[in-house]
Amino acid sequence: MIPVVIGVAILIFTIMYFVPGDPARIILGADATPETLEALRNSLGLSDPYPLRLGKFLKSVFLEFDLGTSYFVGTSVNTEIFSRFPRTVVLAVFSVLASTVIGIPLGVTAAVHQNKLSDRICMTASIIFSCIPQFWLALMSSLACFRHTALEGLNTM
Repeated sequence: MIPVVIGVAILIFTIMYFVPGDPARIILGADATPETLEALRNSLGLSDPYPLRLGKFLKSVFLEFDLGTSYFVGTSVNTEIFSRFPRTVVLAVFSVLASTVIGIPLGVTAAVHQNKLSDRICMTASIIFSCIPQFWLALMSSLACFRHTALEGLNTM
């Protein structure tokens, strides 16, 4: 498991290293002078060669548990992740509760009424919902709940 995580980290770092674009230009904007851009690149270590940057990245992530600073927000990535963590836990808990409340009665109905219309309906619904990508289903459920109801104020949680 650990070699896979390290391999994925190296792969993602490599892809991001070779993607066109300049983080210094993103941070300072299009009106930045070449001197300012070069100074920021040096301060962020963007001018370092690939092996040195990869080593620094792996050391900071796996030994110091520091994911760095966001180029867009300017704050620590760890802070950004942990500020969103409580909402993620609430979403996960409600997802498990909803799937339990819906899944158990459907399963019991399908088991009690084998080879009948209600069994076929439960099995069809089960297959359809297990085939839909979960991220898409979550997005559509959010839109259904918050877009056309009086619950719109809740989406700012």
